Amino acid sequence: MAESAHGRRRAGRVDGTRAEAVVFGGFGTLWWIAGSGPLAAPWGTALLVTGALVGAALVTAAVLRLNSIGEQERMHRARHVYRYVNLAQATGIAGTIALATVLDAQQWIPGLIAIVVGAHFPPLARAFAARGMLVTGALCAAAGVVGCALALSGATLDTTLPATALPVAAVLWGTVAGLLAARMRAPEA
Repeated sequence: MAESAHGRRRAGRVDGTRAEAVVFGGFGTLWWIAGSGPLAAPWGTALLVTGALVGAALVTAAVLRLNSIGEQERMHRARHVYRYVNLAQATGIAGTIALATVLDAQQWIPGLIAIVVGAHFPPLARAFAARGMLVTGALCAAAGVVGCALALSGATLDTTLPATALPVAAVLWGTVAGLLAARMRAPEA
């Protein structure tokens, strides 16, 4: 059984991508909601509602169109890496928020968190044999660099949050769309 970029390929089908797509779709929606918050009405409200609908549609499509064949085995094999990487990510996010708050530098939080999120993907990509996560991680980190550059230039949180969060959401949703597209191209078993 050969590994594909996202999950396992079996008899021409892409298997075991449902959980990944649901997680990415859910977190993409959370990033979108966070990024839409500082934007003024009516555009902020329109973006918020549109993003919630897009996120719900992607998660629903993932549940209906993708399968979970082999996910338990992959998770069992990667469980230690998964736990430690996500613990490190959570610690990095909490530390970023705490330090930026103490330093009254909240404008740095979105960019730094996006970099932390992006950095957590390479070890997961290797553990889950999902090379596509490398691209997802690099693009999330790139959005974080943009957010940090804005913070460095003196931008406020109301600018750095949407400038970072909306692209991160788009990257995560794009990953889900890629998984769905791979499924649509794969012949039925």
